[in-house]
Amino acid sequence: MTKPQGRILARVNPAVVVVDSSLLQPTVWDQKVVSNDLKLYVSRSRLISATPLLHLRGRELFVVQGAPFLTAAKEATPPLSEVVCEIQGQPSEIRHANLQIIDVCHLLNNTPPDEVYSAINMIFFQRPLDAQEQQAVRLAIEGFFQEVSSPGWKYGGNYRRMEALEWNKQNDIVSWIWERSDSEGHDMIKFQQVLHRIDSTIAPIRSYNGIAIA
Repeated sequence: MTKPQGRILARVNPAVVVVDSSLLQPTVWDQKVVSNDLKLYVSRSRLISATPLLHLRGRELFVVQGAPFLTAAKEATPPLSEVVCEIQGQPSEIRHANLQIIDVCHLLNNTPPDEVYSAINMIFFQRPLDAQEQQAVRLAIEGFFQEVSSPGWKYGGNYRRMEALEWNKQNDIVSWIWERSDSEGHDMIKFQQVLHRIDSTIAPIRSYNGIAIA
């Protein structure tokens, strides 16, 4: 009888992960990735918004889920040297593998959900925006921030500060930094509504932080 497989979290160098198309089980999140956009976002943010699932077989790690995020980590400028992954494999293999295991309780204690941090945000548009459209985008995003950072907002995010929006030379990518937390709430649902409103009434969006919004 096959022994049950264990799963642990570990820090992994994306460069050592093997891609075998026969093992891939893409998630809905994987399928929403816009590759070039995600690569630019990871280059700026230095993180990936997923926890790839890897299968340990012998001494090799094969990606099962999260392949587009590992690719972005490898192709970022500069490449990410490590990402947190979930490892799937036989307990005996995992125990003897040369992996930097993460204590989940220690990780949660060190990164409480109400801790405020600086987060980079990037909206990628399908075409360049003119000055009037850029102004409309700015007002939409700043309006959201004013609402969620007001004393009356009690629905997650703990927003503190927002920097001015910056556009690339082609005027088809806008980025900004705000200080917020990951406390659970409705703030990101509301922000998704803002993104859809921008997409439908101002200019078509290709992705937000490298992920298609449709």
